[in-house]
Amino acid sequence: MPARRGFVIASSDTHDHPVSHWSLDREPPSHQLAVDAKEKEAKVARLFKLDALSYAGEAEDGEMVAQARQLPMPIEGLLPDVDKMRGKISGTMARPGFASKNDEGASKEPHEVRNRGQRR
Repeated sequence: MPARRGFVIASSDTHDHPVSHWSLDREPPSHQLAVDAKEKEAKVARLFKLDALSYAGEAEDGEMVAQARQLPMPIEGLLPDVDKMRGKISGTMARPGFASKNDEGASKEPHEVRNRGQRR
C-alpha cells in the first residue's frame, strides 16, 4: 500500500540545498496545494517554492489559486508593479571565506561576496 504521508523535495541544481525540504509525517506540499485549490474550485497547473517552507500553486492563467504555509513578506524597495523590474532584479550573497567550527569571531573573518544579475 502506498504511503499517504511523507515527502522529500530535492533540488535539481545548485540554486538550493540538495534536499531543501522533507517530512515523515506531513502530506507533500503538492497535495496540500491541490486540496486548497479544489476547495476554491480551481486546479494547480504550476507549483512554486517561495522560501524554505512556503509554496504557492498557480492556475494555467497565472493566478495564484493555493498556498501552503505563510507567504514571505514582499521585498522592501521594489516597485508595486514588479513586472517593470523583470530582468533588472539582482542578488548578493555573502558568506565566510572558510568553514569554522562555530560563530565565535566569524564577523572578523573576510567574507566571499557574489553578485548576480544586473547591478546599478
